[in-house]
Formats: sequence, C-alpha cells, structure tokens
Amino acid sequence: MRNGKDYVLWRKRLNDDYVDGDKRSHVVNYAINNFNFYKEYLKGINLEIWDNIPLLNKDEIQNALPEFRNFNCKKFYVATGGVTGKPATFFQSNNVWNKELAFVYDYFNRFGYKPNMRKASFRGGDFSNLNLKQVWKYNPIYNEMHFSPFHMNLNTIETYVSELNKKQPLYFHGYPSTFVMLAMLMQKKSLKLDYKPKAFFLISENYNEKDITFLKNFFDAKISSFYGHGERLVFAIASEDLKTYQPNLQYGYMELIDKKGYVIKENGKIGEIVGTSYDNYAMPLIRYKTGDYTYYTNYKTKTFAQIQGKWGQDALIGKNGEIITLTALNLHSSELDNFIRTQFRQMGKGIVELSVISLKRISDEEIGKIEQLLSKRVGYLILFKIKIVDKLNQNSRGKVPLIIKY
Repeated sequence: MRNGKDYVLWRKRLNDDYVDGDKRSHVVNYAINNFNFYKEYLKGINLEIWDNIPLLNKDEIQNALPEFRNFNCKKFYVATGGVTGKPATFFQSNNVWNKELAFVYDYFNRFGYKPNMRKASFRGGDFSNLNLKQVWKYNPIYNEMHFSPFHMNLNTIETYVSELNKKQPLYFHGYPSTFVMLAMLMQKKSLKLDYKPKAFFLISENYNEKDITFLKNFFDAKISSFYGHGERLVFAIASEDLKTYQPNLQYGYMELIDKKGYVIKENGKIGEIVGTSYDNYAMPLIRYKTGDYTYYTNYKTKTFAQIQGKWGQDALIGKNGEIITLTALNLHSSELDNFIRTQFRQMGKGIVELSVISLKRISDEEIGKIEQLLSKRVGYLILFKIKIVDKLNQNSRGKVPLIIKY
C-alpha cells in the first residue's frame, strides 16, 4: 500500500522471472516526441543503429534542466555527485522510485529480510539536528534506524552500540568504510553486540578483501553488496565472493564504452558504464555516461568486476607528472597488514601523505620502512609520508574518498 502499484507490479515480475525484452526503441521515441532537447540532440541520426546515438554526459543534460523541470509529469528530483564529481540534479518520474524499491527489497529478501523488519542504516543524510544521546533518527521509507556516519568516534561509540543492542536490527545497510570504522572502534573499546546480525549490505563505495574478512570475522554475519547510482540506470547484485556483479537487464540497458567511444564486447577490457533508463518519463537518460569504470568478466551475461573508479581518480601523480595507479603500489602486501583503512592525500606532484588507521601501535622505525617501501615501489617518483590517524576524511555524504587531490 505504501509503495504503490508499480512496486507491486515489479515485485511480482521479479518473483516470476518476468522478461520484458529490449525497450530502447520505445525510450528513444518517447524522448524525441516529448522533449525538444532530444529532438535536437538526435536530429539527423540514423536511430536504427544503436551505436550511432551519441553518448550523453552530465554537463549536456544539466544544461537542459529547465525543460525537464517544467515537463508536466509527477516527479521528484535527486542530487548526485559521488566522492569527487560535480553535483548534478536529475528528475525522475514517481514510478522509478517505486521500481527501485522493488528491486532493492527483492535483493534484501534473498537474505531473509522483509519490509516490516527493522534495519540499521549507516549512510549520508541530514544530521544537523541529531540528538547525540540517540545518534540515529527513524526513516519510515525504509523502516530503518538511520545512524549518522559523521558523529561516530571513540567518545560516542558506546552510544551507538547501546542503541543497536536495544533495538537489535538484524540487517545493516551502508558504506563499507563506516562499517569498518564501527567494528574498529568497537574493538578498541572492547564492545560487542549482544545479538547476532544476519547480513550487511554494502553500498556506494569500493572495498577490498581485507575489509570483507575483517567485517565477516568481527560481526559473524553475511556480507553482500549491490551496485546502483542516483541516476537509476543500472542495478547489479554482487556474487557471493563480492568480486563480480550481475546486472538485472530488466532494470535498464547497460553498456561498457572504451576511451574512444566504442562498445566493448570482450572480457577484461576496462570501460565506462553507460546506461539507458527504460521508464523514467520525467527525464529519460539515453546512453548516459555514469563515470564508473569496470570490465566484463563474462560479456555474454554482462557480468562485471568491482568498480575500478573514474579515469585518473584512482591514480596518484609522480614528480614529473606521471600517472601512477594504486594497483602499482600493491596495497595488499604483508607490510600493510596492520592497517585497517588508508587514505591518500596528494599534496603536490610527487608528494603524497598516506593517512592510516591501525589497530596496533606502529613504531617510527616500522613507519619509516613502509614509507621507503612504497616510495621504492614506484621508482621514487613519489615521496610517501605516513600519518597515523583515528579517523579518515569524509565528504558531505559520509563517504570516505580513497584519494584526495590538492
């Protein structure tokens, strides 16, 4: 009753393994017939060949906002921006939100979750009027305790744990970095949950094997993840080992595009996720560039690997302007085993401060050895300095960017 007929329809379709087929032509025709932006944008293009349709970027669609804002359709707006991207506004017809809920709840249901069950959320929101004796507020849309990721520290962690033990939510939904911080602070303060949670759903950020192992061992719960974004073009569920994602092709149309704009039809080649909305009548997005990069592990099923980030944003700059990826640093090496979480701050060309959270005390001698190791690993093109911290920098949504540029 709360989520409406579109929610009910999609829950039934998902339960019945409903297949609706390719709706791209319908979307293109609808967009041209209802919006001058698309009428001009696609003018003179042979639309019979999908690859002829130009790739749409954020700036192009943002410049046309007034037309979409004034379009007569029941809609809501969402603001996106990610960790480092410019903020953007998108309009979505109401059915898109109800469809989104259907897909998310269908995913949650695989772990035994039902909408009437209480859930704990640790993600961004407005916590300006938060009562720090409670550290959470109720979100009726998701029937959840919405905990603030901003106020969690050594001084408040007992309040967080106390509230969790009072309400005993079995399901957790939020940023991987926040859950790692929760577990780390609890470990430091010798705190624990008085009950056993069932599952943690990770969203919006990347994670590594160390994060997953730490969370599994600490909470003794299932850890899972799904891929989605504010534009609501692609929805994909992680495999059990959290190394790949399987998109639901009924949600929207997904492509991977290389740097030259060509469609990728092979495994292992990195490209940008490009999505097309099937049923956003307020602001259809056609071949929209999401800014997320990955590669296929199985092109036939469009199964893709964990998000690699954005071109250049998961890389550091050497002293001569070299692009140095984090892969080159081999951050999974044994020398870094004591570090629970890391964050790079590029102070200038060839100068990087590495903030780390460590559960164990690290001597100055050990720090010096690791600094030397990392610098040597990139041919001394970067001078690394390690800084031990209790908390990493967060953005306005509570996410923890891996790299902060100067």
